Amino acid sequence: MTTMNPARIPMKLVPPPLVPAAMWFNASMALTEMLVASAQVISHRTGMMLGARGPMTPEDCAEFTLMFTEKMTAWPEVSTRAMIGWMDLNRQFTRSWFSASSNPRSVRRNLARANLLSKAAAKVAADVVDPLHGKATANARRLAALRVRSTRARPSPNR
Repeated sequence: MTTMNPARIPMKLVPPPLVPAAMWFNASMALTEMLVASAQVISHRTGMMLGARGPMTPEDCAEFTLMFTEKMTAWPEVSTRAMIGWMDLNRQFTRSWFSASSNPRSVRRNLARANLLSKAAAKVAADVVDPLHGKATANARRLAALRVRSTRARPSPNR
């Protein structure tokens, strides 16, 4: 596994008008790291399935069971977070829509509302990605350590 240190922008260093962009950047970096970790986990587990001949070890059984159970626990949590987040965002958007003014003097207020909506949408995206990101990167680290241990324990064919 390649260890990734994605660039994350600390929010306290960002000027207020750019906070939504920084929030979207951080959410996209977490998503990218999750996708790379997922590919590594899928690769490792596919290799385990292809190499499973004869009686399975208890570790293999536990790993194959984990593949199913972690998805069954993660997806309800993620879908609930997404549904609640998008409902809240819809409520904020509707309130903003009805209170928006076509008065040219209120452009600053309308831009501030748009900024708040963008921040809220970025927060929903981050809230949805976070649990999956945590599981995927933890699995990638665990399976990479398992791979390192198994290659150290295996004697070299050249000896």
